Amino acid sequence: MAMLLGQIAGGQAIPAAAQQQAPTGEQPLREEDLLLFSVTLDGRTLTETFAGYGDPSDPLLPVGELARLLGLDMVVSPQIGRATGSLGEARRPVLIDLGAGIARVNGVDIPISAAQAGRSPTDIFLRASLLQKILPVAIAPNGEELLLALTATETLPIQAAAERDRRLRQFEQRPAGTDPTLRVPSSYALVSAPAIDVTLETGYDSRRDLTTRRYDVRAAADLLRMGFTGYLGSDERGRPSEVRMKLDRRSPDGSLLGPLGATYFALGDVFTPLTTLGPRSIGGRGFSFTTAPLGEASVFQRITLRGELPIGYQVELYVNDVLRGGQRFPVDGRYEFLDVPLTRGLNVIRIVTYGPNGERNEQTRVLNVGGGQLEPGRFTVDFGIVEQDRPVIDLSPGRTRTPAAGELRTIARMAYGLRDDLTLVASGALYPDGLGKERKMLSFGARGSLLGVALLGELAHDFSGGSAAQFGASWQAGGIFATLRHTEYRHRFSDETNILQDDLRPLRRTTAVDTLFSVPGIGRSRIPVSLHAERAAYADGGTTWLGTGRASTSLFDTLISTGLDYRRDSRPNSATDEQLSGNFAASRFLAYKWQLRAVVDYDIVPKAALRTFSITADRALSEKFGLHLGAGKRFGAQSDLQFQGGGFLHMPFGDLALTGDYATRSREWRVGLRIAFGLIFDPWTRRPVLARAGTATGGSAAVSAFIDDDGDGALDAGEAPVPGVVLTGGERSVITDARGRAFVNGLGDTSTAMIHADSRAIDAFYVDSPPQDIELSARPGKIAAVVYPFRPVNEVIARLSLTRPDGRRVGVAAVRLMLVRDGAPPILASSELQLHMRLKAPVTVTVDALAAAQVSAEILFGETP
Repeated sequence: MAMLLGQIAGGQAIPAAAQQQAPTGEQPLREEDLLLFSVTLDGRTLTETFAGYGDPSDPLLPVGELARLLGLDMVVSPQIGRATGSLGEARRPVLIDLGAGIARVNGVDIPISAAQAGRSPTDIFLRASLLQKILPVAIAPNGEELLLALTATETLPIQAAAERDRRLRQFEQRPAGTDPTLRVPSSYALVSAPAIDVTLETGYDSRRDLTTRRYDVRAAADLLRMGFTGYLGSDERGRPSEVRMKLDRRSPDGSLLGPLGATYFALGDVFTPLTTLGPRSIGGRGFSFTTAPLGEASVFQRITLRGELPIGYQVELYVNDVLRGGQRFPVDGRYEFLDVPLTRGLNVIRIVTYGPNGERNEQTRVLNVGGGQLEPGRFTVDFGIVEQDRPVIDLSPGRTRTPAAGELRTIARMAYGLRDDLTLVASGALYPDGLGKERKMLSFGARGSLLGVALLGELAHDFSGGSAAQFGASWQAGGIFATLRHTEYRHRFSDETNILQDDLRPLRRTTAVDTLFSVPGIGRSRIPVSLHAERAAYADGGTTWLGTGRASTSLFDTLISTGLDYRRDSRPNSATDEQLSGNFAASRFLAYKWQLRAVVDYDIVPKAALRTFSITADRALSEKFGLHLGAGKRFGAQSDLQFQGGGFLHMPFGDLALTGDYATRSREWRVGLRIAFGLIFDPWTRRPVLARAGTATGGSAAVSAFIDDDGDGALDAGEAPVPGVVLTGGERSVITDARGRAFVNGLGDTSTAMIHADSRAIDAFYVDSPPQDIELSARPGKIAAVVYPFRPVNEVIARLSLTRPDGRRVGVAAVRLMLVRDGAPPILASSELQLHMRLKAPVTVTVDALAAAQVSAEILFGETP
């Protein structure tokens, strides 16, 4: 037995004598002119039964109903033809007065003619063309499809609420049955078939008279309940030169390594942990783990970002929408951004990669950065031990990578929450410095907060006689985030975490300040700006000043980034060296066809001059073919002008690219052929198949959509596939084929990856769609099998009416209902404007006795055709 509960908005009847008829000239609302629209906001369906009247290309729309749909703060009084309220975060006042023929938004008057307005006993109506001038939405009516496509011109309350709900889902446990997300288990297997990415490149370089042959091979799989990743790279003559391999596993709930409660561990080619004083993070063959929460960091600790970068790819790093750096060529098959500063609060980190075939892929990470405090009683450990700069398999054992290559580096860092506002920290390390001398270090300190300011204090001592003391503070005031760090050094203490460390010039002290703020842009926009300033004093009396500034904004649909870098070195009895350089970058998707990028590098001090300029243009002629064009200019003594050109072919099993470039002054030229493909194990056919590259560097999903006739959630023989489901969230959007299947790659390496499924275009009616959002844990080589069943349903249709004092019954809008089913999650619905409510569930329904006496419900049962 189920129960239908209702709450009526404005639930008192209005006497007939008090009802005001539409003034002469307002458009009458006739039943024969009724239109039922489907309403979407930024592509997502809000309702499928939204009432309008009149011309389908510019219909009269109910103001109050639309405001409720979007969550806007507006009150409608149809009897007097008026609506009042406020819009946006700035609370801009809004007034609509049909009697006066005027709408006023934030002090700006908009005339309303009689032909643009109408009213009913429950709402007032305005033409769509007029309403979009008042509300912060653009309205695009489609008369043929009876569709109202809404586009928000600013963040709407309904969007903000959805974003808050999305963030809360990451931190809270939701009640069973109320989560609109389909969660797919991604457990580690004892062994799984590997996903393999292969890149082959050959070409000719006239300058060196060299025919190049290079390859990159990446593999990833589950092995021994852990994730395995491997890499094999060659030199330009096709000889193997670099091998990496690693086994790792993560657990956000801290269930690894038994009583240690680790959240992540790795063995093989790994990196040591980050510290705030002493040794830096360096890779080698070894082992590492952490018990600290994933996705959290301390504002006093700069981070290092590393990832795979295939041949021909470039990468850019954005932190809080500010371009912080870039890398144009892979080093040992990957990218690396060192010493990246963060600010307190949520830090949005975007890694944007540009491929040789016009690809653009963006991975986003969100780090919650605080002062590093732990809750009382919480104890965390970060540990790593490696044979420095030595891989598990060393193909060049005689090659000298660094002076300390092959030496042991061990780092352990611990933290304990003493009080809510005080955390104790300690660390120990055994490591070689840049000259190969062994160092042993211990440090102790505390992190805390006082009056909203995060504080850090730490003392370090090495057994060679060196010592260091560090103080830090981080605060926010007036929209400015700032972090200050000051460190004092004595007796040649080796601090590799400081970018100004020089093994031949011992540091005496350093002071660094990082700030992030925004300045007004054009219109309502804000331009984020980050600044860094640092001063180092050396034991020999010399000093070094560093300064950087970065800003990024969108101007005329073009993403623009600019930066300045300053350095000033002074030494006793030597001339002062001073440099100031800058860069400017712009990118735009012109006419949604051309991907344009331009970069300029220049010097200001000691002499103003251009260094380099480049521009590239990529055009996808179709889903399979594309072009790449480029030009670059190098200035100065080695001045030259270079042109690039090429074409690429996207195939279901890989990509093929032919590129070339020519330098006009030196008359040097290069031509290259690149092939990239992947090999995966299809979980549905259970056999290996060729695929696009990318499955070995990030997670993937194999989706199967079908009509689940028996409701068991599994694909059985005879159940029809569902083609036409659009899946987004990966490297590119894909659509389920005639078999109801699609492969989504490029999900990244993250504990929470989301895929959005849009089933509006499927050729199936009267089915209950699964949740639109699919959540899974993505990791390299993992191909999640996603079962996406559509359940056939019957319908329950209810029409609620209000009995007026004169005995007339009229439909009631804005009634919120909850269909409570025994042993199953509730179904939520609301009545549309004077219309029925449709609940997709084959159940028996009764009206609760708590409903008001004047409310009656007509329940219609029956199978849909």
